[in-house]
Amino acid sequence: MKFSMSFLCLLSSVMLMTGCGSMYMTKSQTVVKEKKSYSKILVIARGKNEIARSIFEQDVARTLEGHGIDGVAYHKESGIGIPVDSELTEAQIADLKNKVMDMGFDGVILTHLVNAEQYKELIPTGVYPSTDPNYYGQWGYYFVYYPVMDWSPGYSVEGTRLELESALYDVRATDGNSLQWLGRFKLDDPEDLQKATSNYAKELVTALRQESIK
Repeated sequence: MKFSMSFLCLLSSVMLMTGCGSMYMTKSQTVVKEKKSYSKILVIARGKNEIARSIFEQDVARTLEGHGIDGVAYHKESGIGIPVDSELTEAQIADLKNKVMDMGFDGVILTHLVNAEQYKELIPTGVYPSTDPNYYGQWGYYFVYYPVMDWSPGYSVEGTRLELESALYDVRATDGNSLQWLGRFKLDDPEDLQKATSNYAKELVTALRQESIK
């Protein structure tokens, strides 16, 4: 199949805009505009996969440490006792807030899975010049060779797309505005869990420092 150069330029522009980089964050919202300082943040990942939770919590805590903030993974803190694989009641949320305040935390980063869906996409293998004869003329017997662009057949990939949400809470807030920041992230079928959580943690903490944390 042949494409005109104008169509090729448009396609290239779209590919550049959508991108295929390693960024996971799709959007963020600063709920409380004022940036605040935190000295000790509890990192909580909610879900049924205990290994994935613990790896993620440690990566975020370690990244916070790199920014001079004491980050603590939830699974390493005994005595809090709040379930991480089921919905919390209002009483449990209030109990969690009281416990983390008593333990010296002034912030909480909470991450949970929002959605998981199957996807299938066609990945083209490349664009290359073609020298197939291109006929012209009223009777169709004359032809000329000139470079046009052919699109190779490509291949399809499929897997699971995960959408996650991370939120920063200020447990010191007394005006009802404990929620400070929200971010949405998408990961396509991460094969290397350690690499994926490490990159996610870096993007999350970088965004928090830019938008919500002093």
